[in-house]
Amino acid sequence: MQYSLYVHLALALAIFLLAKISVLPDIIKIFFLWYWLDMDSQANSLLAVMRTRTLPEPQILDLYSKLKGDIKHRAVPENAISPVFELIRFALDAPNYLDAGLSMLSHLIKRLQGQHQDSLLDSQAQRLIPILVDRLASAKEGHRSRTRQALVALCSVSSTVFMMTVNLLADVTFRSDNPRAKEEAMQWILSVSYQVRF
Repeated sequence: MQYSLYVHLALALAIFLLAKISVLPDIIKIFFLWYWLDMDSQANSLLAVMRTRTLPEPQILDLYSKLKGDIKHRAVPENAISPVFELIRFALDAPNYLDAGLSMLSHLIKRLQGQHQDSLLDSQAQRLIPILVDRLASAKEGHRSRTRQALVALCSVSSTVFMMTVNLLADVTFRSDNPRAKEEAMQWILSVSYQVRF
C-alpha cells in the first residue's frame, strides 16, 4: 500500500515538473492540475483559460462540468466563491457557454444557501442580476426559462436583490425595444410574487 503511494507521488511530481518546463501540451497541464487542485485553484485555472481561450470549446465545457460537479457534491470554500461567480458571468456573456453557466449558477445558489453564505450570495447576486435580465431576451425558450428560474432563486436570497431585479425588469418593460424582452420581463414581474418568499 505504501509502495503504491510513493509511486503515485513520484509520478505526480514527474508530470508536474514536465508541465512546469512546458514539455507537455497545455491541455494535459490543465487536466493534470484540475485533478490535484482544490476548488479555488480549479476556478482560477478555468478563469485563466476563459480569459485566454487557449482550449477548444468542448474541453472548456468539460472543465465547467467538472467544477459544477464539485460544487454540487462538496462545500464551496469562501475564497472560491468570487472566482466561481466570475466564471458564471463569463459563461452568461458567451452564447456557447450559457447552459453551463446557468447550470453552475443553479447548483452554486443551492450550495451557498445550504452553507448559510447568504451575505456573499447577496453581494455577488447584485452584480449578476443585470446580466441575467439581459439573457431574458434570448432567442431560445430553454435559455429564457432557465434564466427565469435563476432570477427567482437569486431573488429569494434577500429583499435587496428582489427589489433590484424588479426595478431592472420594470425598466426593461418600459424602455426596451425588444418585444421578447418586454414580454418576459412583464411575465416575470407578474408571476414572481407567488414564487418568492422571504
